[in-house]
Amino acid sequence: IEFLKGNVQNDLKDVSFELAALTLLKTGKAKTKKDALKMLENALTSGKALQKFKDLIASQGGDVSVIEDYSKFPQAKNVIEIKAEKSGFINHIKALEIAKATKLLGAGRTLKEDPIDYAVGICLNKKFGDFTEEGDTLFTIYANSDENIEEAKEKAKNAFIIEKDKKDLKPLIYKVIS
Repeated sequence: IEFLKGNVQNDLKDVSFELAALTLLKTGKAKTKKDALKMLENALTSGKALQKFKDLIASQGGDVSVIEDYSKFPQAKNVIEIKAEKSGFINHIKALEIAKATKLLGAGRTLKEDPIDYAVGICLNKKFGDFTEEGDTLFTIYANSDENIEEAKEKAKNAFIIEKDKKDLKPLIYKVIS
């Protein structure tokens, strides 16, 4: 939601804009990539993109007020910040281990019939390539049960590879195939 409010300047925006620009070019809505990017930036800054999202929520019978009041979303009972145990560069984050940790908290399921707890999960406070000081928050766990917190914490902690020297960052987008 913050992205649609124009408050996010990160990898999410870069990838989203790249994909959306390609769509605008392929559909003939924009003649050049520069024009497409300008249209997208305008949709964000003018509030048009956010209004479209509100329209989509309303058309499906949803509560549009959640856009302004995040407390209406399910809230986890436990919020636990996990700190870095050493300083260094985050040279790898094992995404599958983060996914397994969130599943332990109830954010995923094994069977289609299994329930999902929409209030739980893991928020990464650092990303690949970042430098972290010992004691910085690496990630935050949101959980409703004490049952699997320790196992989820260890899995997620072990997903972060922190090293003294920084590895070369790979490009966010390798190649566009159109």
